[in-house]
Amino acid sequence: TKDCLEALERNAGDETAALYSLFKEKTLSLVDEDWDSWPGGSEAGGVQDEEVGEELVALEAVFGEDARFPSEGVCEIDLTVPLEDTPNSPATLTLEFHVSPECRYPQVPPLVLIRCKEVGAEVVGELSLRLVEQAVELKGTPSICTVALAAADTLLQVLARPTPPVPTTPK
Repeated sequence: TKDCLEALERNAGDETAALYSLFKEKTLSLVDEDWDSWPGGSEAGGVQDEEVGEELVALEAVFGEDARFPSEGVCEIDLTVPLEDTPNSPATLTLEFHVSPECRYPQVPPLVLIRCKEVGAEVVGELSLRLVEQAVELKGTPSICTVALAAADTLLQVLARPTPPVPTTPK
């Protein structure tokens, strides 16, 4: 929470700007990406705007009512993910994608917030990192639909990974 408060202060209380700065500082650094070196900006438009528009149509076609657009630059998608051998099945995975002109989407991946109360914070963190890595691989092309389609399988992969042994202390 300290990082969040500092980001809000640096961005004069603008929550969206604070989210982007945290994303830039924390998430992109985990996938070894240099935000400022990515192409885009004011010269990026035209064809890309058309591609982003086509992506919105695809999101509505693929996810139907599970895709919502509560405000400009925000897309929320709810996915139902069956979990094996757990009383928390099925899980509801909510993906919240944020894009704005300042982020130069699709040259820069969207900000992705993930909510899933049926799994722990460590799993959500690992899922977030994997989805950002995928979005980074797709930079330059609209990636929200592709990342959203992969999210359920990626969650299952994260849950299936072997759990590291708990270290024991010598007696």
